[in-house]
Amino acid sequence: MTTEPAAPAGLVGFRGTVTYKNGRAPEPFDCGPAAVAVWEQYAVRNGYQLHGENTPAVLMSMVVAFEALGLGPDGFETWRRDVYGVTLEAVDVPPTPPPLTAA
Repeated sequence: MTTEPAAPAGLVGFRGTVTYKNGRAPEPFDCGPAAVAVWEQYAVRNGYQLHGENTPAVLMSMVVAFEALGLGPDGFETWRRDVYGVTLEAVDVPPTPPPLTAA
């Protein structure tokens, strides 16, 4: 498993698993928020929406996983042909503060 050191307090981390079509063993991964910057670069270069309901969530998960596994920077398009699916979850998510109320 590829692991990064624990994220500093207040920063969201990510973990997941890549499952392959070709019988290759599943690969778990952990990463910090910097892996999402690679998704942002990919999205901008290829005309995808970064955030919101039109963001391609599966593609975003694949880009983050590819970066977290240390497989890049080149070869993503070839690698993704062998991927069956990616699970990705945020970890260390800070709690949402309560709404402010007027005094």
